[in-house]
Amino acid sequence: MRRLRLFVELIRVALVRVALVRVALLSHQPADAVMSNFRYAEVTPSFPSDLQRCLLMTKKVEAGSVTSCAAVCHSLQSCSLFCIQGTTCHLFRAKVTSGWAGAGTGAPNQFTRCWSLYIYSNDIGRGVSTAAESVYLSFVPSNPVGLPYSCDNVNSCYESLIDINPYWMADLGSPKSVSEVRIHRYALLDPVVEFRLGNDTTAANNPHFVTSFTTTIFGELFLKPPTPAIGRYFFVTENLLSDIRVCDVWILGVQDSDTWKPNWMN
Repeated sequence: MRRLRLFVELIRVALVRVALVRVALLSHQPADAVMSNFRYAEVTPSFPSDLQRCLLMTKKVEAGSVTSCAAVCHSLQSCSLFCIQGTTCHLFRAKVTSGWAGAGTGAPNQFTRCWSLYIYSNDIGRGVSTAAESVYLSFVPSNPVGLPYSCDNVNSCYESLIDINPYWMADLGSPKSVSEVRIHRYALLDPVVEFRLGNDTTAANNPHFVTSFTTTIFGELFLKPPTPAIGRYFFVTENLLSDIRVCDVWILGVQDSDTWKPNWMN
């Protein structure tokens, strides 16, 4: 009987050890998932002072681990840039593209290395042609897609006059598959605002891109249809006497497996 109890106890201990090993392996899955399913690319790591207004949080990471830092950024809805200085990871909601040349020597925000989200082929809105019903002061239609870096920079904003049916339009050049649109700052949009994507230069002749959308505490709009939509012209418009303002617009295409490979290992 004693031998039987001893045998049962040995089996129980072995099962506990297996369970602990399994938990240990699972604890590494978030970072592994980021490595395989999320894409960032390295960018020039110097920025002007306004970057701090886009700071989400800082976090200590072991030996400045890029994978750990990416995992934290992946878990934050608004995170689109992370930088490492020593063992501290800095996470931001700033927009940075591959055209960013840096803020130069003596920049107030200088890091060892930085990685940005959405700067390769699926950022299909970068630098595209734009149009609008009207323009208020210097807030021209090209501003939201024309800057390689923006945080709270007013030069990244378009604003209309008070018009009947004001609109902002981005011309992608040809019909493209769009998986998501992110408007990182907006204002003056009424509840009747419409987001449309199609192949007609008149907004109302195109289907709705989305009929509902997500807002964040930072004043962002995330527009994501259940499945990617195809069209050449993306519109933000309102069917009344009003004005609109949009800043830092990202139009994201459908990425393939190559664009989603992390590049911090090279």
